Amino acid sequence: MKPNWPLIGIVLGALATVGLIVAMFVSSTTTTSVGLGLPTMSLVGDATIVPVETPTTGTLAVAANGCFYVDYETSASFAIWPDGYTQDDTEVVGPDGEILGAGAELTGEFTVVDKATLDATGSLEASIDYCTPDEDTVILLTVITTP
Repeated sequence: MKPNWPLIGIVLGALATVGLIVAMFVSSTTTTSVGLGLPTMSLVGDATIVPVETPTTGTLAVAANGCFYVDYETSASFAIWPDGYTQDDTEVVGPDGEILGAGAELTGEFTVVDKATLDATGSLEASIDYCTPDEDTVILLTVITTP
């Protein structure tokens, strides 16, 4: 029996089209915007932490430039997050997949420090310079729990 080449061509073309449609759908539903990047405690290294203030609650704020701040009892500071947290556009994603957006209430162990004491280098230095050109402090979010 001779192969029916025109029929085989039609079937293969249809399969390729279906595969392309599926690939486009999967790609569009799994793409994320990473943003500037989220500075985490591992970047702080061995810096000597001298607390200026130790708030235990705060509210997440997202600035127009994409930087994340925590409004706390007396002020607001650029946030350095616990390891395992990542940024997805204008939201923070916790290690368990929890999404934190602007207005999220945070509780935990926080330490406000003078940014000069961190001796920041590399990406931490770049983030601090970009996000806090006129501020003297940053907030270290050592442990976060959400109400």
